[in-house]
Amino acid sequence: MKSSRLVAYGDSSQIKIEDVAQPVPGAGEVLVKVAASGLNHVETYLRQGYLAQMMPLELPATLGIDLAGEVAEVGHGVTQFAKGDRVIGRLQITGKGSHADYAVAAVTQLAKLPANVSYEAGATLGLVGLTGRQAVDAAGVKRGDRVLVTGALGNVGRAAIQYLKDLGITAVAGVQASQLADAKTLGVDALVATDVPAGSFDAAVDTVGGDVAAAAIRAVKDGATVAGVAGFPEGAGADGRVKVQNVMSGDNAAMLQKIADAAGRGELVIPVTKTFPLDQLGAAYDFLATRPEGKVIITR
Repeated sequence: MKSSRLVAYGDSSQIKIEDVAQPVPGAGEVLVKVAASGLNHVETYLRQGYLAQMMPLELPATLGIDLAGEVAEVGHGVTQFAKGDRVIGRLQITGKGSHADYAVAAVTQLAKLPANVSYEAGATLGLVGLTGRQAVDAAGVKRGDRVLVTGALGNVGRAAIQYLKDLGITAVAGVQASQLADAKTLGVDALVATDVPAGSFDAAVDTVGGDVAAAAIRAVKDGATVAGVAGFPEGAGADGRVKVQNVMSGDNAAMLQKIADAAGRGELVIPVTKTFPLDQLGAAYDFLATRPEGKVIITR
């Protein structure tokens, strides 16, 4: 099969497309014929070696976290999926990722993809969907709360907004001034994220970091939680007025299925900004570095 291979840490030229042996699923695993895979910014940091100490990879390595495709084979004991099922997945970072013709995933990393959702759309959902939902849960929200979501037009922000709406909780989109008109498409009120009145929200989900994260902290009431997926300024929350919670998503098959189902109902749409074939993965990473809105998808 064809697989992308990171042969050395560095720029996108270190990505090669090679012929490798097709993987075999073990117990509790599924072999997926990948139709589309999504790029995520963390892959850039992995490729460049910035995360080598935290997340070491055995090179050559295959990157890729998000996938959508068809079940090709199931391992021993797998009953949740069968050959031919349409699925999406969110893989762990192991160097055996989704930017290949086939990938192996644990059953805890997969969900069935509704028939009315394309593989390209399905490949947008895994990481950002789980991150958005788990950030909302980390914020400890409840019915009656008013919750600020910064970077609401970003991929994780969109997922968080959709989940809050699904829970029946009032979400408010925090965006840049130039994005206020576009934010109306989210179906919630919007304001400039850095100009939020102090103490006006019951909780916040920050997807931006830096000054915007600091603004989100100011925006919540005493005792509230700000869940962040992009880090917080040094010393954030040190005065104890609010709780700051860093969030990294984890496997949750039931939650991933709810994300896929929300996409099937048309409630969660992560825009696809551009697609590339697998043999242009390096160019796709270069395009991702320009910080486009929406997801970059690798097709087969």
